[in-house]
Amino acid sequence: MGLFSKKKSGKGGGKGAAASPDLPGSDRDDDISLMSEDWEEERAALQAALSGTPAKAEDFENSSLWAEVDRDELERIALNIARNAVPPAAAAGSEENAEAAARLSISAAVAEQAEAYDSTDPLGYGRIDTRSLKLSRDLGPGGASYKPRYTSRGSVFDPSGRRPGAGTGRGGDDAGGSGEAPPALRAKVLPGGEQFDAGLYLGTIHADTTLPQLLQGLAALRQQLSEHTGQLKSLVKENFDRFTSSKNTIDTVYAKLQRAEVEGEAGVHGSSTAEVLDAVRRVQDEARKAFGPLLERHAKADRIRLVLGVMQRYEAVVQLPSRVRQHADAGDYDQVVSDYKKAKALLGQQGGSSGGGGTGSAAGASPAGPLQQQGEGSMWGKLMVEIDKVVGSVAHSLETAVRSVQSSPGEAFDAIRWILQLRAVGVPAAQSMDPVGLYVSSQERHVRALLEAALTQHKATLEALKRAQRESEEEEAQAAALASLGIAAPSPAKYPTASAAAAAAGSPAASGLSPSAGASPRRGSSTGSEALAAASEAEGVRYVALITQGLCQWLPEFWALTQQRLRGLAEAVEGEGGCGEAAAAVARGTAAAQRSVAILLELYRSAVLNLLASPATAGLTHAGLLSVAAELASGFALLQAGPASAGGGGGSGAAAAAGEAHPGALDCLQLLAERTLQASLEQLARHLHAAVAQACRAEDFRLTAASRRAGQPATASVAALQALVQQGMQHLQAALAEADRAGVSLQAKAAASARDAFFGCFSAFAAGVGSLADSLLNGGHQQQQAGHAPSLAAEAAAAAAVASAAAEGGSGGREAVPASPARRLLVLCANLGAARSRLLPRQYVCWAALLQAGGSSGKELQAAAQTCAAELEAVETRLAGAYIDRKQVMLDEVMEQLLFTGGTVWEAAPPPQGVRPIVLECVHALVATQAELAAMAPALLLEALEELVLGTFEGLTQVLAQGSPAASPGGALQLCLEASFLLAAAAGLGGDPLQQAAGRLRAAVDQRLQAAVAAAARGPEAAQLAAWSVDGAASTQAAAGAAAAGRASAAACRLRLEQLCREAQAAARRNLAPLQQLAAPRR
Repeated sequence: MGLFSKKKSGKGGGKGAAASPDLPGSDRDDDISLMSEDWEEERAALQAALSGTPAKAEDFENSSLWAEVDRDELERIALNIARNAVPPAAAAGSEENAEAAARLSISAAVAEQAEAYDSTDPLGYGRIDTRSLKLSRDLGPGGASYKPRYTSRGSVFDPSGRRPGAGTGRGGDDAGGSGEAPPALRAKVLPGGEQFDAGLYLGTIHADTTLPQLLQGLAALRQQLSEHTGQLKSLVKENFDRFTSSKNTIDTVYAKLQRAEVEGEAGVHGSSTAEVLDAVRRVQDEARKAFGPLLERHAKADRIRLVLGVMQRYEAVVQLPSRVRQHADAGDYDQVVSDYKKAKALLGQQGGSSGGGGTGSAAGASPAGPLQQQGEGSMWGKLMVEIDKVVGSVAHSLETAVRSVQSSPGEAFDAIRWILQLRAVGVPAAQSMDPVGLYVSSQERHVRALLEAALTQHKATLEALKRAQRESEEEEAQAAALASLGIAAPSPAKYPTASAAAAAAGSPAASGLSPSAGASPRRGSSTGSEALAAASEAEGVRYVALITQGLCQWLPEFWALTQQRLRGLAEAVEGEGGCGEAAAAVARGTAAAQRSVAILLELYRSAVLNLLASPATAGLTHAGLLSVAAELASGFALLQAGPASAGGGGGSGAAAAAGEAHPGALDCLQLLAERTLQASLEQLARHLHAAVAQACRAEDFRLTAASRRAGQPATASVAALQALVQQGMQHLQAALAEADRAGVSLQAKAAASARDAFFGCFSAFAAGVGSLADSLLNGGHQQQQAGHAPSLAAEAAAAAAVASAAAEGGSGGREAVPASPARRLLVLCANLGAARSRLLPRQYVCWAALLQAGGSSGKELQAAAQTCAAELEAVETRLAGAYIDRKQVMLDEVMEQLLFTGGTVWEAAPPPQGVRPIVLECVHALVATQAELAAMAPALLLEALEELVLGTFEGLTQVLAQGSPAASPGGALQLCLEASFLLAAAAGLGGDPLQQAAGRLRAAVDQRLQAAVAAAARGPEAAQLAAWSVDGAASTQAAAGAAAAGRASAAACRLRLEQLCREAQAAARRNLAPLQQLAAPRR
């Protein structure tokens, strides 16, 4: 309690003032000024002592008689107080003050040395506490020295602000629970005492010391005594002459004084000892008369000093309300709690509580507080009411900070902590507060408002886009109507983007969030319906991004605060003296937070599922759904990263605990991401099918220059198919990446969609090309029925143009659109062949690993690839057959002219002199077809030509075998010559079927030849035929003899036909060159 704890009444104060010792140098008039500096330090120490548990009153402070006072202890305390009150010698100013300061310093040093000497263990094991008679051990004999009890500028309080006896020793309880030893025991135990008892010393001080340690200490003591004896001898030896001189001088003076007293002489300096004593007494009486008032004023100054000490001691208590306001304004709420605890403890003591105001009473656990003991009408009661009001206003401001959505999680956590601490220390206004529940409810309302505001904004934006779409349709209809009247339409309006529509709809300011960059999946949106569709899709993605980011940025910090940090806070508050209320409040708030998060997650899940229920209504394509999945995966990553990445952190300086992410939130995001990605892949497959079909319908039948240069002609639709396949696979790759980010496995549910996205493109291409070919075939058939079928000359001219363009290398870019349905069929066959033989294998090799990662096995992929290739080949075979059929019809028309309608009168035809032009037209048709196939579909060249020649040979063989047309021997020979010419032109083409057909045709020609020779032998044409057979260089002697006899032989006619055939081949060498070059590799 301090030196002034007994000053509780006027009577006690007077007694304390009378008993207070005079300080050195107290005869100066300005003694009151000594309090200016050092009493400030004493006051600070008193204030610091308020934070601790008050110690028991000192024994000598409770004494009523001087005989009960420990004079040595009182002397030490008085000496220390006096030395603190007097400034140092260097700053004393006057010589008198400097001398007084020096004396005090010397006295303190002597006292410290004496204390150190008295309290040092003779055996060298440490320091003896002179109050409790306990041994404070050091390192043993010769070890480290102890620290003096009083320092040069210390006070009765140690640096921690507590009395030295508050915790141990005199007036308090030490660790062992013993108090201060009786003075009688101390006199016998301390080695420096006159009544020292060695046995009692060992039993008290060294009760726990072992025998080896005692023997070691005894050896050290003997060595120390030996050293001291030697030092004493050295001192006497070195100063022996001084001792002798001093002894002689004293003896001489003493002898003179005795002699003067006996003989009655004048004494020393003419005065006797009695006269000197009388003079001293007179001087003392005069000094009392002269300095009496000064001594009274000095006593009064002491009393004033005591009163000022009391006032300065309780000044910190009186100023507590203003200090609380200052700490609250500075944000130092920990100090507010500490000050309130001090006020409760101190006012409880001053209110007459004998036991002191401990932590339990300050926390409101004990009803014996100052308000109950004194009433609210007393000074201390009014002061406590004022403090309660100020701290109550602080609690309400903290409650406002907890309720505010502008407070960061760290600020809210600190506010909750301070409110719980205020409740624990007994602040009345904080008893009805539930900061954890208030924080949970306010956060739930805030997030719910964000979700509702985002939904309202989304609906308003979609409505604005729909209005813009209706206006766009009306403008387009008006433009079409004006165009039909020949009036120029006005310039098209600029349609809003998603951001512009959102701004027009009004964005809630409470959201404070913006969707991530690149949330819109479409780039470079144009005007009209495409721009509006892109804006609608971007708005859907923006909506999901807004609510996902808002929830995932809020949830980690909220969950860590309510589930991890608050639990530790409850333990800390309870450890500071709470009574279980903080733990109960935190438990209720934790359960409420769990329920709140479950409700908010259900609202969020419903919002996203409503958007995914009808992607078409929301304007979401496969790319938009992928962007939604990316936002969900980003939210999943935010939840997994915890509050550190979301900007968490407490205002108290402690790092936010990451803890475990909310499992329900992670499951929710994974479920939504999985459904979104699955819907995206399904939408992707449908989009690719539609896009491939659209590309087939937009076929322009123009071979690209690059494909012609590469020798693999194809149109732009094949490149478009490749681009769509790559786009689909890139989308699948991105979807798998987002699934990995979200911790979702798509293999089980998305394998079929992934295969469909890849192989479905080729199947759709086959179906689209087949549908386009059907329309071409139907259109060509209708033209034939209407009599608009292209002539053979037109077909040959168009084929020559195609061959010429191919020979030029396609430097002019893309060729002109083929007008013939047959050539268009051939272009489609080329596209199918390119897709089947080149594009499909290359893309399969490129993306097989990705498709396997998507959940498909190698066998499934191979089976799907084979099925897809079979579909392409089936359509290609059908179209190739249709092309060959159309070409065969044209060749059949040529053969019809050659045999029947060419204008030749076969019954009167003379023997042949060469092939007719119609035969060259047939060859020209074959060459044109060969050039067309080589330019457009090289893969079909040999197969198509073989089919065409095979069909022509079969038809001609059938006609010749039937004896048609009916002709004279010369006409029959003409037919044989032209058939032989066709056989020579197609020699080497095709495989075994064609060679077999050629053999049958030769047999038919030979049979018809023999029949013609036999008929000529029976008729008048014999001589003419005989003359014809020997005409030319090929006739032999036998043939000439037969001709001279007026008859022709079959061999001679055969030789003549071969000669004419060779001449015709030579004449048509240039026309036959392409066919011969094609047949050369086969030979």
